[in-house]
Amino acid sequence: MSKSEHDMEILFPDQTVTIGSETVTVREFRYREGIEATVLARGFLAGLRALLTTTGDEIAAEDLDTLIAEHREAWFKLIAMSCGREVEWLAGLPDREAMKLQMAFWGVNSNFFTRRLLWGAAFAAAVKVRRSPSPMSSPSSSPPASDETTTTLPDNSPGGKSSDISA
Repeated sequence: MSKSEHDMEILFPDQTVTIGSETVTVREFRYREGIEATVLARGFLAGLRALLTTTGDEIAAEDLDTLIAEHREAWFKLIAMSCGREVEWLAGLPDREAMKLQMAFWGVNSNFFTRRLLWGAAFAAAVKVRRSPSPMSSPSSSPPASDETTTTLPDNSPGGKSSDISA
């Protein structure tokens, strides 16, 4: 593979798969599609974030399957959007073929999900820092050890000589 082919693969990691007797190109979401996909994937992303938060880096396949099932309508729309097909076509595929397509979709678009999770985490951290209370001000100086009394002599006037007698 030439450097330019490798660079294009990084920029556009689209993948062609054979589903049944059809050749299907699964595309990474382009910017506008990504924005639309983010709206569709909101619940899925929240669930994925929760899974990652509670399980660390290891997610059981069953947990991911459950998450996908809980958000199946959005998941179908995301895959259909990625390969330019109708949801009905995708829903009618045999399980084996649909799983092959799903794996291609995840391989091509996993960075889309990762970027959204990282962006959300970075944004939340920035908001938290911004909302945190400012550092406590230093405590006020201690009060004087004894009461202070000031006496001003009667001939004291502004601008004149002043004599303070402190006891």
